[in-house]
Amino acid sequence: MSPKNLKILAVIFLILLAITVYPVFKTEVVDVIKPVPQNVSLFNERINFDEVSSVQISNGDQKIDIRRHDDGWKVNDKDADEEEVKNLINDLNDMTIGDQVSKNEENQPNFGVDNERGSILKVTSQHDEYEIVVGNKATSDTFYVRKTGSNEVYLAKGSLKQKVSTNEASWRDKVIVSLNKEDITKIEYLGTTRFSLEKNDGKWQYVRSNRREDLEEEDVNKFINLFSPLSAYNFANDTEVTTFNSSRGKITIKIFKDADTISDLLVLEQRDEEADETKDAESTDTSGGTYMIKNMMLEGSDIYKVHSYDISGLTEFLNK
Repeated sequence: MSPKNLKILAVIFLILLAITVYPVFKTEVVDVIKPVPQNVSLFNERINFDEVSSVQISNGDQKIDIRRHDDGWKVNDKDADEEEVKNLINDLNDMTIGDQVSKNEENQPNFGVDNERGSILKVTSQHDEYEIVVGNKATSDTFYVRKTGSNEVYLAKGSLKQKVSTNEASWRDKVIVSLNKEDITKIEYLGTTRFSLEKNDGKWQYVRSNRREDLEEEDVNKFINLFSPLSAYNFANDTEVTTFNSSRGKITIKIFKDADTISDLLVLEQRDEEADETKDAESTDTSGGTYMIKNMMLEGSDIYKVHSYDISGLTEFLNK
């Protein structure tokens, strides 16, 4: 074949290659340009939290339904943390939108904003419904988003991506007990050792058997402040519930207001190696030590998990 014919074939090959590669280049390169987000909203107005009646989140087959009731918020009929719901609405309002990165429906899977891969967030208020699909992360604080019913994909900036979770525990109310410390007049500790802290004539005393010892109010307050309020970071999984129920190492902490019991807690310390063995896949506990606590005054109460450093006042007091 002559050099002239080879040159002609080379030109034809390059033209065909360009025609073949261009759609891929457009989809994979042009459509993933990450513009700097501007202060734009997907909606015409900010969402008023006081008017929100429900929040629904779907990730494939996993769904979370959070609804406002007369007695507070519920997630799948369990008490929900109102502050978490409010934070979600604030993050939705504060989300900033950058330039459009795609309007081709076929490209939606590339950004994780198709209905199969994306997290569908639907907020219902008294006046309107707001629904978006939250997709893949682009950078540490940016992600892709699409308004439901539209093929336009945008780059968004904010904390919303981290909040769109279908993990029920992340939405539940995790307050174990919340007491007014001024109401507390007596605390009983029933474990391998038994003692009580009693307030008489405005002064606190340590009482064990027939021995009484005056205490510094500052030391007692470290202990009392644990319950104003005491919150968990998660709930015990099935393995941990079994461990809790079968363990003989539980202690009881009873708190009184005069003669009335206002709190009755069953507590089990989970050692570092035990925590590693029973830790659930979604646990955020990196401290090793955990306390499992059940509020015996709540019917059908869950078993809560508390980081050891969150109740360090308890161990500090016992080691005095």
